Amino acid sequence: MNSLRTIFTSNIPVECYIKSRRLEREGIECFIIDENIVYVDPFSAVAVGGAKLQVRSNKFEQATTILKSIEKNTLFDSSGEYQLPAVFNNEIEFQNEILAVKSQIRKNPTLLKDTGKIDNKNLSNEILLAVLEEEKEFDRLKNLKLNFSINQFLYELINTNRSILSYLRLRPVEYYIEKEIVNSYNRESKNKAIHHCPKCNSENVSFGNAIDEKWDPFFLILSFLFTQPFPFMRKNFHCFECGNNFRKK
Repeated sequence: MNSLRTIFTSNIPVECYIKSRRLEREGIECFIIDENIVYVDPFSAVAVGGAKLQVRSNKFEQATTILKSIEKNTLFDSSGEYQLPAVFNNEIEFQNEILAVKSQIRKNPTLLKDTGKIDNKNLSNEILLAVLEEEKEFDRLKNLKLNFSINQFLYELINTNRSILSYLRLRPVEYYIEKEIVNSYNRESKNKAIHHCPKCNSENVSFGNAIDEKWDPFFLILSFLFTQPFPFMRKNFHCFECGNNFRKK
């Protein structure tokens, strides 16, 4: 008989749901019991054994393997096992490669026609073609112009069931999200320009609000004179190796 077996218990039912979603991605049907008792009367959670995540007996071993991989911070497939930090780092590098290509095209749209000049070393032709199609659509949306005739205006004026503002929404929300993602990448790349710490010569440096000596004396004096705070903070480079704060010479 293919009965149910408990594979995980917790006094926090959400933990059962999180693990169940991972198992369901692998095609394993999951059942969660006693979570309502825990929600209604948390003090009875220990008495009832907490919320229980159950799977069918014939899937128990597979589910156990998957949950153990989660505990070890790994992923696995038919090709083998992978460490999550390495997977995430590879994905970050991959996405940065895509953003680098998009950044080049945004700065020089003629690259959409002369793709041979795009500086691309790691992206496959298939991925590059997909990126180019996305950028062509982005370029099309960027060049849209408002075209609103007097006839349309009069029609919308007497049609109370429609909003005239719909004509002003030339671009979808996704356009602005895509624009901000690439702009954010450009800003981050600019801020990550290589600077060396003068104390330890490390490159693990970032520019931002100072860690030490946050308040500039000039703004403190202004705050005193005008009897109101001036919350401008001093910005410095910060070294994450030795903790040194410094300014670029």
